[in-house]
Amino acid sequence: GDFHTACMDGMDMPYRSLGINPGVGSGLEFERFMDVFSVSSYMIFIFAIVVTLPTLRSTMASKKSLTTVSAISFFIVALEFFVIMMISYYVFGNLGPQNVLDGMRTGRKAVPGWWARTDPWAVGRATWVAKVLGICMTLHLLCSDAIYVPVTVKAIEALLPKPIAATRSAWLCLRFGITVLRFLFAVVIRDFVKMNSLTSAAFVTMNNICLPILAFYSAGPHEKTGPVRKVMHGVIFAVGCLNMLFGTISAVQGLVQDSNQHEVFPRPDATPECQSAYCMSN
Repeated sequence: GDFHTACMDGMDMPYRSLGINPGVGSGLEFERFMDVFSVSSYMIFIFAIVVTLPTLRSTMASKKSLTTVSAISFFIVALEFFVIMMISYYVFGNLGPQNVLDGMRTGRKAVPGWWARTDPWAVGRATWVAKVLGICMTLHLLCSDAIYVPVTVKAIEALLPKPIAATRSAWLCLRFGITVLRFLFAVVIRDFVKMNSLTSAAFVTMNNICLPILAFYSAGPHEKTGPVRKVMHGVIFAVGCLNMLFGTISAVQGLVQDSNQHEVFPRPDATPECQSAYCMSN
């Protein structure tokens, strides 16, 4: 029932960095180009938390300590994620589950060659450890929604005409609709990475990179800006625009491909060693 080591990687590796895709022939230059923006979109999503720093600074008694504390916090979180990623890759290989809890399942021996299927981590029953951790994650998300949903509702209410926003039906529909929409996204979309990339490319890039630069030169002290900083701003703005365009296209393509994926044995991108191991198990 253990995961066969021959199937830890695939010919068409679904998790690749900057277009590095061993086992695939030539002629995929544009796909590699799109992979760059797929990775950069996810990086910008992580950067989104930086926009909260001015708000936090305004509420602190010692405002100068925020920079040091933030740097230490980012380093600790980055170190934790690095350890998790290294252990996950060592255990699961390139085809590891996006959710580590999917690796905590039993009863896979009833499906010979389960590690060669398209979605091997969906096989089996969750262990009690996975269930407990899943409950903890759900509680964490509920607490996060207590922050995110009201902020989103307030932002949308501000865009509506005041007579409409003041009605009881608008108050109820906004809160109920956003909550249901978030629930549907969580249930229907299984690829957390691609969904984050889409959110980052389509929205976070605009809010955190492009708009601040435009606002700076529209209402900020841009007269004091030197030529080097202006060039840097121009490069960052151009990269942001490219990321919005190609990052969104790449994320949408990935989500569409996932929705059209069918469970087959063995999976199409299985290595010859994995296919041989699958045939031997059956």
